[in-house]
Amino acid sequence: MDVEVQGCLDIVFSLYRKKMEKGSEGLPMKKLKVETLYGFAIAMVILMLGIVLSTGTQQVLSFPSSKLIDFSSNWQVQIGGELKKLSTPVKVQNEENDTLILQKKLPKSIKNGEAFFLRSTHQIVEVYVEEELIYSYGNEEGSVFSKDKGKIWNIVPLDKSMEGKDITVYIQSPYSFYGKYIGKSYIGTSFDFFIQLLKEQSVNLIVGTIMVILGFVLLLFGRFITNPMFSRSAYYLSVFSVLVGIWVILQSHIAQFLSIPVQAKELLYYEILMLIPVPLLWFLKQFYRKELESRCKYLALFVMGNFVLCNILQICGIMDFPISITFTHITLAVVALEGGYEICQLAKEYPTYSYLKYGVIGLAFTVALDISQHYFDYGLESIICTLLGICFFLILIVVTLLKNVFQKFTLADQAKHLKSIAYVDDLTGIYNRRAFDEIITQLEERKEDWDKYCMINIDLNNLKKINDELGHSAGDQLITSSVDLLRESFGSIASCYRLGGDEFMVLAESSLEKCKEAMERVHRRQQLYNEEHNIPIDFAYGIVCYDKDIDANIRDTLKRADREMYDMKEAMKHGNRNGV
Repeated sequence: MDVEVQGCLDIVFSLYRKKMEKGSEGLPMKKLKVETLYGFAIAMVILMLGIVLSTGTQQVLSFPSSKLIDFSSNWQVQIGGELKKLSTPVKVQNEENDTLILQKKLPKSIKNGEAFFLRSTHQIVEVYVEEELIYSYGNEEGSVFSKDKGKIWNIVPLDKSMEGKDITVYIQSPYSFYGKYIGKSYIGTSFDFFIQLLKEQSVNLIVGTIMVILGFVLLLFGRFITNPMFSRSAYYLSVFSVLVGIWVILQSHIAQFLSIPVQAKELLYYEILMLIPVPLLWFLKQFYRKELESRCKYLALFVMGNFVLCNILQICGIMDFPISITFTHITLAVVALEGGYEICQLAKEYPTYSYLKYGVIGLAFTVALDISQHYFDYGLESIICTLLGICFFLILIVVTLLKNVFQKFTLADQAKHLKSIAYVDDLTGIYNRRAFDEIITQLEERKEDWDKYCMINIDLNNLKKINDELGHSAGDQLITSSVDLLRESFGSIASCYRLGGDEFMVLAESSLEKCKEAMERVHRRQQLYNEEHNIPIDFAYGIVCYDKDIDANIRDTLKRADREMYDMKEAMKHGNRNGV
């Protein structure tokens, strides 16, 4: 790597490091949202694509038919003055990036309308019959962003007058890494060649199309889920699936013949590859495990940092995508290792997510195989291992997502069942102690959900005194008014339970901050109520959320709420009315 490139990398990484240091010092990191960066990235890709579409080149097939000839064997190949007989596709020793010269005789029977098809990878190609230049690709100016020639099938028109003559192909790449590759070749009509491509690329096309369709199905699925976490998870997974599907279709050779300029196809291929990990990390972030959420956030920022770096190098003409793809491969490796480790840790704590562990291991292994193939056996030009890994991973993710959704539906059905068999307090209409004990028992079996819940233990003061002095009807009115006050204040974020005569529990699937806000609403409504009624509402409470560093299980959380309530009750007896 030369001095200019090294200097550019040092500047970019130093700026990124300073930004991260500021975030760790407590500055408002929330302003730097990955979602915002992702939006800018998509806008940038669209802008660059528009420019490339206006300047790019494309090749179009016509469709007469005859038999296709595999023209890949027995080429005389000259490399740096040395002559070899080779069959293609092949990777050759060409450390000096010399021009590769291929020579061979054309068949003795060529029909008008037939063509010579040659696969090239980021290479300049010239084709001569005898000494006459009949085809040239890549000598013209590239797009405004790149000297990259892309991966294409060169379509060289032939006619009957060329039968039996020598055909000579000159291949040269702007990049030494790609100057070693000689692609496959055919002779025949465009129709037969296109049919052959469909056969060779059928797996890519089918899998890519299924991925795109699956993405839209998941998007619709997410719209019908009422649980916000699962709805967001389905949305992020749908974005990931669509991006993977488009990327796989672009990887297929068929994409060249869909009226998409070569440079536009290449741009989309590299940009999507850089952005693919982000929606997957957002999906994993939804599991609400603080360590995983934080790690996914910084991994997503790391991915976006690679996206920005590679685009800066590309636009400035310092390093094109075909070379800077090494940075993307490193980024994918880091995401796979870090994300895989976190998911394995998650699976240890929460058996519900054990499927994901095997999916991540399989995906990391298959992607590693294809990346190693890129560097050590480039002639294969295949992503079949990655496709298998992605399919396996997506299946396990969908299974895990559906399992959790159906579990939520089951819990909802159980709640209706509890209500139907009189798990409801007759006086207030809220759930009673039996229902609360049932819910706690279910929660004990769902360890992965513990950190999503807060508990507020509430004790109504002076109820016995009111019953003794004013009668039980007055006490009943005080109880029902208190319950109405709690219901109105907590709304849909919590369920209320009457555990005994004057004891209540609020179980909230929400954060501590939102529960405290709800208790502030309780306090305001209590003051208004007491101003208008002769019998005031007065209670003590304890509010806690599950803390894995303190609580061994969810019942420990319940005990802490009980202790906090009694502490407040004692403080109120001694005149310190701290809270409600």
